[in-house]
Parts: sequence; C-alpha cells; structure tokens
Amino acid sequence: MAEKNRSPMLQTCLIAAHDPWIIQLLRIYSEESGFQVMQAFEGQDVLTAVQKEPPVVILLEYDLPGRIKGEEVLRRLKEGDASHAIPILVLSWQDQGMVKDSFEDSVAYLQEPVTYESFVAALTQVGINCPEASQAFVTDQDQRNHQNRPATTNKSPKRR
Repeated sequence: MAEKNRSPMLQTCLIAAHDPWIIQLLRIYSEESGFQVMQAFEGQDVLTAVQKEPPVVILLEYDLPGRIKGEEVLRRLKEGDASHAIPILVLSWQDQGMVKDSFEDSVAYLQEPVTYESFVAALTQVGINCPEASQAFVTDQDQRNHQNRPATTNKSPKRR
C-alpha cells in the first residue's frame, strides 16, 4: 500500500501518455503541484523508466500504445517488487466501470477531460498532498473557465 501523506515537492512524477494535449495538460498540473516531470510515450518505456528512477506517482493513460499496452503496464507495475507501492493515476476517456471494476488503494481513476481539481483529488486519494501551489491555480483556472464557458451549458470541452 502507498505511504500516506507524502508531499510532492521536489519529487518526480512519470507521465505515461501518447496524446500531446493530455501530456501538456498533465505536465502543467504536475508542475503546478510541485512535481518534476518525466515522460514515457509507450508502455515498455514506463517499465524501463520506473526501474531506472522510481517516481513518487505515475500518471498512466489506460490505452497507452506500445508493445506493452497501458492495461498490461498497470498489471506489471502492481505485481513488481520495486513498483507495487508507487501510486498510479489511471486516465481514460471511458467510464471507470468500463475500464476496470475496482482498483487497489494505491490506484486512482481520472476520467478525461481532467480538471485540476480532479487531478489533486486523485493525488489525495492515493496519499499525496498538494498543499499550497494548487489553490492559486484552481482559483485562476476557475475564473478562466467561467469567462470562456457559455452560460447555458455545462458540457465538458471536446478533445480535438
């Protein structure tokens, strides 16, 4: 099980995704939360990166491409001696029930499109606290979202 109440300051997160939009968004969220960022674009690269330099958290796109797909990467990480305790945030466009019925304590689910609030909530769920840097970003992001959002709709933005 993941060590509880860790702070991300000066610690590394691994973003494992192939969509440039989601990579950029997660990079912004991660850096705003105090993480240094590593990236992997395919499943096999995640396993190699974790062996070389274990991150404090992994942001894993569930449908990550490569010789080893995202779902298999998740399974291998949770079975590995050195990696089983690393918290993982699983990202997908699909509903959580369609991706996997239940996750371990050290795995949280994020449905895309990901908001900063849901990102921080998922980190908290796996025992990683993001104290102060997050509040200013949430307030600023909320103001921009309200200014750009039509008053008559509650729909999430569509991915391009």
